[in-house]
Amino acid sequence: MVPPGKIKVEFFYDVVSPYTYLAWQTLKQYRTIWDLEVVLRPVFLGGIMKGSGNRPPAVVPNKSIFMMEDLKRAAHMLKVPLLPVPTNFFSQVAGQILQVQRLLAAAPNAEIKEKLTESAFRALWEDRSLRDFQNNFIEINNTFLQKLCKDAGLSTGAGDALIEESKSVGKADLMNSTKEAIEKHHIFGSPSFVVHVCGKVNMFFGGDRVKNLCFHWTTVFSDEYLHFTQPGVNNFFGGLRWRRFASVKPCLSMLSSNFISLWLATGSLSTSKSIRYES
Repeated sequence: MVPPGKIKVEFFYDVVSPYTYLAWQTLKQYRTIWDLEVVLRPVFLGGIMKGSGNRPPAVVPNKSIFMMEDLKRAAHMLKVPLLPVPTNFFSQVAGQILQVQRLLAAAPNAEIKEKLTESAFRALWEDRSLRDFQNNFIEINNTFLQKLCKDAGLSTGAGDALIEESKSVGKADLMNSTKEAIEKHHIFGSPSFVVHVCGKVNMFFGGDRVKNLCFHWTTVFSDEYLHFTQPGVNNFFGGLRWRRFASVKPCLSMLSSNFISLWLATGSLSTSKSIRYES
């Protein structure tokens, strides 16, 4: 249940994707600022690709060349220690990652799921000790899963129990989430975001779309309850100039006083004209 006043963002993800790692770093930065309720939804990217008819970018030669440089630029911009894609990505990692995703799906609550997700991302994309001199990632097996559980703060017993649970409950939950992603939300890759705001549901794809989410929900809010002039060039909100409140409806609660204060403080809302309330 999402608390009143919060915007719900379902994060459909597979930790095998380096772009998803980058999206997770960005989403963590903004969820507090934007007062988001982020719901983690592990999926199996291989199943997403097959079910949607998509192809991994790395199998398209020109995309693969672009992707290597693009990931370096993005990691540098975000100041995160992203390692190169493992040499054995397709021959081993892409298939074995299913065990990790099932483990995430089996997590008994949101807190443990997030800690495991963080642990998995760090292991795959930050920890050089888990790669050999040819940049091959280690085998993903029970020993590796136990490491993830330990890094997430679980005891040996709790970790072993969760790994066993991942083979049944986790397997079923991951299958259902992957199926829902494809059939209900038309997701075709990772990362994908399903945003719930003002009774509307929209899907966004890509690690560079996090800031677009904010523009989307401010636009939805304005379409429903506000009037605004043409977009300008002020900050990442697109320089929306709010003119007046058309009415005060329940969805207004999502814009808490702190949220509005933040917008004003960052210059995201134009204050060149006063806001006038209407009855």
